[in-house]
Amino acid sequence: MKVISDLLKELSSDYFFKLIFMNRNLEEVVASQNKMLIRRGEPPQPGDDEKMLALFEKHLVRVRRWIDQQPNFEALFVDYREILKDPVRQVERIQALLEKELDLEKMAAVVDPQLHRNRKV
Repeated sequence: MKVISDLLKELSSDYFFKLIFMNRNLEEVVASQNKMLIRRGEPPQPGDDEKMLALFEKHLVRVRRWIDQQPNFEALFVDYREILKDPVRQVERIQALLEKELDLEKMAAVVDPQLHRNRKV
């Protein structure tokens, strides 16, 4: 299942979770959020990007610390750019976490670099 990081705390402690945590460049996340706001007719205000970056950074530190403290979580942190650059290596890492035989070729084949639309250098 896909869960946003803010809702991980809502998952039941009665279960063991193998978590694949996708890290993205936060400037790209903010750019994506801005496009969404503009589409909704709510243009971002000057200075909002810096505020959002700071909030996202603090949030990720808190979430990562929380994950590390959970006895019912095993986490793999994957960088979005690494998936695009070397999908085979990253799906091998996912297979190792899940401890299951997966069709690595098919998994790697669905990675579409064209979907990386808000690319920041």
